[in-house]
Amino acid sequence: MSKTHAVRRYAPRNRIADCTSRDDGLDLETILARVKAGIEELQQEYLGEAHDELAELSASVALAQTTAGAEQSKAIDRIFRISHDLRGVAGSFGYLLVTRIGSSLCHMIENSGAYGPLELAVMDLHVGAMKVIMSNRITGDGNSKTCALISGIDAAVRKCSENPDHPSADPA
Repeated sequence: MSKTHAVRRYAPRNRIADCTSRDDGLDLETILARVKAGIEELQQEYLGEAHDELAELSASVALAQTTAGAEQSKAIDRIFRISHDLRGVAGSFGYLLVTRIGSSLCHMIENSGAYGPLELAVMDLHVGAMKVIMSNRITGDGNSKTCALISGIDAAVRKCSENPDHPSADPA
């Protein structure tokens, strides 16, 4: 004689359906207003965090300018990490220029093996530009003034790579 076992079916909760199929009596305009308010709240939080990260970035550049060896190397690593994080998140909130400038700083650090006064000054230029953009809340591609700023940063980075003391300079 065989025993019969009851089969119990497990149906996991569908959290997406819970969120989308509720009838709270909300119309589309109300839902969109709530989403917009949530995004604005996240943007304000981001601005505060970005301000703190830019302050840490400035301090790291100042430390790199006044130290050498292992201590300078740690400061350069911190500069890279912070600028990499800033560039990654900035675009999500419309700060495309911060993404562009942060990328330039990261590439400059990746392509340089030595950090003399010129390279450190150009790093400081990058940080100052990001501060101006964030403090003035310049979103998107910017304007003619910010285009000139980006061109100036690009020219300064080229000057670093053309510097005869720079390790990647062509000894021609």
